[in-house]
Amino acid sequence: MLVDPGCSANIIQWRVLEQAKLTRNIVPRTKLLVGFNLTSVMTQGEILLPKHAEGITKTTLFEVVDGDMGYNMILGRPWIHEMQVVPSTYPQLLKFPLLKGIKLIKGDQPTVREMNAVTISSSKGKEMSK
Repeated sequence: MLVDPGCSANIIQWRVLEQAKLTRNIVPRTKLLVGFNLTSVMTQGEILLPKHAEGITKTTLFEVVDGDMGYNMILGRPWIHEMQVVPSTYPQLLKFPLLKGIKLIKGDQPTVREMNAVTISSSKGKEMSK
């Protein structure tokens, strides 16, 4: 999962919903999502899912895409604003308010580094094969 304050939608992969046997809950709706590198993808629909984070559960609207991306889901600005989360990139953590104070969720830096290394090495292989 990626929390991306630059993303204007919450996105989930079709295969994740397929594995969870939730595809029947997808509402067909097609939208065009465009990335920062000007690539685009058509959504397969939308789905409302409960998203649980450190004791808070919110029903979140996800755009469903069928294709490869580096994460099973991306939580973008809609979720960040709804949760009143303050993402901090360098220490890889999220802060958000609770009735009893501020809650922190820390990222898993070794896993992120490993995923980045795999992504970079696979993209270099594609560049060399062109």
